[in-house]
Amino acid sequence: MKLYQLSLKEEQQLETFLTENLDKGYIKPSKSPMASPFFFIAKKDRKLRPC
Repeated sequence: MKLYQLSLKEEQQLETFLTENLDKGYIKPSKSPMASPFFFIAKKDRKLRPC
């Protein structure tokens, strides 16, 4: 899979997404050497939806 750099807006949105979901307990930190790609899809209202 080709890697793409996140824009500044996407990086800020990612930080918000991770912080909120860590605080809610939906996700937890991992020490795994493996990673998963993270990207956004623009919605019709121009907001970003994480995928």
